[in-house]
Amino acid sequence: MSEYVRSFPVSGRPVTTLGSRKSYEGRLPADTFMRVHRSYIVNLDRIVVVECKHSVFTGDKCIPVGYLYADTFRRYLAERSFG
Repeated sequence: MSEYVRSFPVSGRPVTTLGSRKSYEGRLPADTFMRVHRSYIVNLDRIVVVECKHSVFTGDKCIPVGYLYADTFRRYLAERSFG
């Protein structure tokens, strides 16, 4: 699905749209959303638990944190005193 982006709204069903993650990343507010993997951009406000190299959200979604994004993500966590 390289040409499509699937969004998971807090309420409702997943939505699939035509576009790239990079284009969405540029339009999303950087203080609320962060790219943590080449396949995932996450809403930082929805993080519930952080375990090793995963960020776990409400529900049962577990998103991996990619090697290239790990340092930025760790800095964010350190600044917020999260996990």
